[in-house]
Amino acid sequence: MRSSPVHTVLLLFLCVFCTACAGIHQAATTGPYFITLEQDSHNGMLGESRLLMVSAPEEYRADAWTVTSVSVTIPSQPGQDGRERALKTAWKTLLFREGTQSIQARSSSEGRHTHTSMTLRYEGLVEEPMRIVSFIREEKSISLTLETRFAPIAFPDQWEKLHKKQKRQETAKEILSVFR
Repeated sequence: MRSSPVHTVLLLFLCVFCTACAGIHQAATTGPYFITLEQDSHNGMLGESRLLMVSAPEEYRADAWTVTSVSVTIPSQPGQDGRERALKTAWKTLLFREGTQSIQARSSSEGRHTHTSMTLRYEGLVEEPMRIVSFIREEKSISLTLETRFAPIAFPDQWEKLHKKQKRQETAKEILSVFR
């Protein structure tokens, strides 16, 4: 069963409204949002996954936007709408595919046992309103295709750390250049 243009517009409104009510958006304004996905791993086993989307202040907005589309298909669950899950899955897919990636690893040992924890982080900027190209609900699955403008960029809480790292590298290069 295909959606008509009227249903698509209604669906777009409902997706934005539902995600705002569900706590994905921290602000009710449209515009660029920082979006980050953190995936934990403990001793090689996947752990908790966190998706966060917050409004981007004017001074942190990116210039390198690309228009991209994402298509996802998720299994439908009885008694659930599925729009919010499909939208979250689309954001995660976009971040996996095109976001900036970073990894933070920690390791500890107790006796002969070693514990390793990793956090994979995928980040970027998305611009809303996004355009839902298609939303198809079938008996066993839900398919969603959305189009949005995206810019891969580190989340602002990492900028100070990245700036310090860059300064250390520049200082080390300057010191080494004296000896050349």
